[in-house]
Order: sequence, then C-alpha cells, then structure tokens
Amino acid sequence: MKTQSKYIAYANLGAVALDLGHGLLSPVKPIVNENGLPFFQYVGLLSLWNVDVRVQATILLVIAWHMGFALHGLFIGALFRILSNGCSKRLVTKGIAVISLMNGIAITAYSINFFLCGNEAEYSVNSTSRSIFVKTRTPINVSFILCFGIPFLCLLALFCVMWRHLSSFQIETLSRTCIRRQKMLFANSFIQFLVPLLFFASPTAARLIVNRLGSSQSEAVMDFSSFIRTFYGSVFTLITILLYRPYRKYFTDRFRYRKRSEQTEAKKLTESFPLAS
Repeated sequence: MKTQSKYIAYANLGAVALDLGHGLLSPVKPIVNENGLPFFQYVGLLSLWNVDVRVQATILLVIAWHMGFALHGLFIGALFRILSNGCSKRLVTKGIAVISLMNGIAITAYSINFFLCGNEAEYSVNSTSRSIFVKTRTPINVSFILCFGIPFLCLLALFCVMWRHLSSFQIETLSRTCIRRQKMLFANSFIQFLVPLLFFASPTAARLIVNRLGSSQSEAVMDFSSFIRTFYGSVFTLITILLYRPYRKYFTDRFRYRKRSEQTEAKKLTESFPLAS
C-alpha cells in the first residue's frame, strides 16, 4: 500500500493543480467567431498580474496533460502493487507510463514552440482584453490529440492490462480473499476515474457543443460548466479518503483524538472549578 499511496497522492496533486489552474490562476472563456475559430479570454489571477496570455495558454495545456498523467498513476500504482517483477504485464505497464510521460514532454515542447517561439502570424494577442485568437485549427487539433487523445488511449491500454490480469486469476494459486482485494483495488481506481469524467470532461464537452451550435444559452452553459469544474479537486480528494481505509482511518483517528482531548479538557475544568451547589 505504501507504493500505491504515492501514486494516489500524485493523482490528488494533479486534481489540485487543475483546480488552481483552471479555477483560480488562469480560467479561460472560449468564444467561437463566425468562421468557427475560437479566441480565448483569460480572466484569472495571472491576467491581473499581467502575465502574458501565451504563457498562460502554455501553462493550461501542461496542466491538462498532467491531469491525465496523474490519473494514469492511479492504475499504474495499482498494477505495480499487484504484478510481479518478471511479469510481462508489468513491462507493458512501464511502457504505457513512459508513453504518457513522453506525451507531456511533447505537448510542452509544442506549446513553447507555437506560442513563445513560433510565428505570430498564426495567432494574435489582445493585451487589453487578455485574449488570444488562433487563426488556424492546427494547434487546437494537436492540443486535443496530445491532451485527450493519447491519454485516453493510454488509459484504455491500462484497462486492458487490468482486464487481462483479472481474467487470468487461478483459484488454485490465489486465495479468494486475495482475488477479492485485488478486484476491490481496481474498482476503487475506476471510481476515482469517474470523478474527472463527470466534473471535468463532461462540462468541457458541453461547452464545446454549445459553442459549436451557437445557442443563445451558451454564456450560461459556459459559466455553469466552469462552476462545476471547480469542484473536481475537492471531490477527488474526498472520494480518495472515503475509498481507501488508511486515509479514512487517519482522518477519523484525528477527529476522535480531538474529541477526546476536548472532553478531557472539559473534565479538568469541571474538577478544578466545581459548580456551587
């Protein structure tokens, strides 16, 4: 559990980083023009501090990749805990982890090359409104592939490794208790995966669909989706505490200790200052 706890903590770090980036430091409001190309207005603390919007765009893309990489860590940690050192599935898991990491390096390099070192004829920056207008769909498509496409394929590959491992259980070699605990471990990881799916992917998809359709309610939908996404980190942390017994025990023991301390202090005060009869 000690090894897996590091991956769980890293996944929570990804959730907190996403909340800070998209909810506080650099929330972005995408608006689609009449040609179907978006421009992005940044309305967070970094804009108030006069940070270049191109730097903010690069930061958000890296945070988006990091969220996927942190989610991969949940399943990688579970598999590393279960699979033996010489197992071929463990080697496949390591390969997926390397691909996910290299994907982050690729998106960071592409973002720096496009926004900070690239040709400014491909985009325009409005310093007054803190917005950036991308004149071509190439960076949008590349960002979608690197931030969502490849991470999704890596996650699918990890699911396949888990499925192969679960389907290869032999009752003769493993006890029923061991099998039940391994299945519970994978189930907990899957439940944690549902949190970003509900609190990040779904609101983001709703924003893209509404912008594409040009609905009159697009502004309200975008504001509501941004509001929903701000709960991602807190909900993910709460689910982690509820699912895993060591974390749950730590917090319950803390509250019990505090309650016992308060009761002890109250008893001492009563004994020191008895009420007059």
